[in-house]
Amino acid sequence: MPTTTATTGAPALPTAPLPGAELSGAGSLLLPVLLLALVAAGALFFARRRRRGTRLVHVIESAPIGPKRSVVVCRLGDELLVLGSSEAGVTLLATRPAPVQPAAALEESQAGVLARMGLARKPGFEELLAESAEDLELRRKLAAGRAGRVA
Repeated sequence: MPTTTATTGAPALPTAPLPGAELSGAGSLLLPVLLLALVAAGALFFARRRRRGTRLVHVIESAPIGPKRSVVVCRLGDELLVLGSSEAGVTLLATRPAPVQPAAALEESQAGVLARMGLARKPGFEELLAESAEDLELRRKLAAGRAGRVA
């Protein structure tokens, strides 16, 4: 016997589940997780963008000298500051004029940082071929008993 509604007396329609209502526990968590990942990516983007600005203070080196104590060398403009840091606070120990870095030293230090990060410029084929030819020439001279020099 078909069912009817109590108020109208019309036959009741079969109800179907709503689309998406059959999501399992993992599927129902997908949207919040994606939303959270999007918010985290946005926060990381803006934090990095803010950090790129020019900095006035550069920490050159920090050395621990005991538990919760350290000596810090900072560059502030054209001065080097030697600071003592402890749980009691930060104390200025000494100031010195900062040495001016020549352009060649600056490029060398940047190249060293890039090399440690694995981003250094790799020699091209022509440079490797020339170096290989020099090595081969030196080996021939040494094998023949003649003097040779590394350039």
